[in-house]
Amino acid sequence: MKLLQNKRGVALISIYIVVTVLLVAIASFAARSMNDFRFAQRENDELAAYYAAEAGINAVVMDIYNTFSNSATWDENQSILGFQLWFGYPDSAPGWNAQRRIDTFTANYGNFPITANIGNSQYTIILPSASADPIVPTADGVLVKFIAVGTTPHLTGTVRKVITATVAFEMGTSPVFNYAYFINNYGWLWGGGITVNGDVRSNGNFSLNGRPRINGDIYASENPDLGTAGTISGNSRNWDIPAYQNHVDDRARPTNPTDLADPVGTAYAAGYDGDSERFENQEVLEMPYLGDLGTYKQLATSNNGTISQGGVLLVDNTYSGNGPDGIGGTADDSTVVLIGTAANPIEIDGPVVIDSDVIIRGIVKGQGTIYAGRNIHVIGDIEYESPPSWPKPDSDPADTATTNSPKDFLGLACKGNVIIGDYTRNDWQRNCARYLRPPFTQGYQTDSTDAVIG
Repeated sequence: MKLLQNKRGVALISIYIVVTVLLVAIASFAARSMNDFRFAQRENDELAAYYAAEAGINAVVMDIYNTFSNSATWDENQSILGFQLWFGYPDSAPGWNAQRRIDTFTANYGNFPITANIGNSQYTIILPSASADPIVPTADGVLVKFIAVGTTPHLTGTVRKVITATVAFEMGTSPVFNYAYFINNYGWLWGGGITVNGDVRSNGNFSLNGRPRINGDIYASENPDLGTAGTISGNSRNWDIPAYQNHVDDRARPTNPTDLADPVGTAYAAGYDGDSERFENQEVLEMPYLGDLGTYKQLATSNNGTISQGGVLLVDNTYSGNGPDGIGGTADDSTVVLIGTAANPIEIDGPVVIDSDVIIRGIVKGQGTIYAGRNIHVIGDIEYESPPSWPKPDSDPADTATTNSPKDFLGLACKGNVIIGDYTRNDWQRNCARYLRPPFTQGYQTDSTDAVIG
């Protein structure tokens, strides 16, 4: 009887030990699970705080862009109301300097600190202290340094993440200039005799007919305004690299590689790679427009742009005088006619502004851009006296680029249309005019100063 009682006592002690161990294990597991939960929750909340800070920077950058890109007016003292227009003005230009770029930014965007909620999270955007130079002028705009603080509730408190970013607000070249052929509506290349050495793109559907030769890629865009899905129809041809190098002249763009004997050492990102690929359903590219010519007049004055011929100065920065008939108050006022010959080429140096129309053909030398207040009429071939060229093959592309840098260049930009050919001919009216009206071409709002030219 006593032996049995002793065994029962041992059993009770064993059970007590097992239960104690289990309770300790459960408590330890629960504590570890809670710690793991808190750690995971903190990681999630820190990530949410980080994304809130990042979203805040993106929102403020877009707001700054929209604020200044839509500001394109001058007051009576010609002080800029937004900084888009003075991108590109050198510090040496009258009245334009680094400090003014900073002052313009702070005067027109003094919203800091900026705080907003994103779901349960919040961001606050501030600029660093003045000693850290939060706004730094550059050659084409400003660099703005941001500090973004993102906060998110965490258990009984909050967590936060701080990130910094430096964003450049500068004028850049529109991507429409990356294409040998770009059109802001439907794309049409009909004819077997057409050859394009470069990429082609439309802000609508692209139609090919007669197998034109396109030594580059083809892009079409989804465009709700035109009701296009961004499709490419029809067939085209293209040369491979050896055929391209054997057939095109030196003025056509180089290949990539420029020298097949050294495909790595002569790689050229913008060169023709021998393929013609199709890219449908692309985004619409925003078409640039001139807007107020006052911007470009300031640019022409600051760069002292000129057009001369035979030693005679025709345009000094800007032109708004009598037209070709020499009589004021007539329809051709502020119009310039430029006819260049081999013996007497048109000489352009820098940007110039013509208040009305430009009529041009012939030989051109120098580097510059003509901005016209109405239309530019190209009434014949325009040729460079000293054109750039790219040898094919080319074992030293860097040397070629240096050689090309002083070669002739003419840019043509206008508030109206660049007109090539005779639009009064019956066959032009029959074959082309109808494509300049809906549904093939849609009007779009540009600038209030365009109203006078329709």
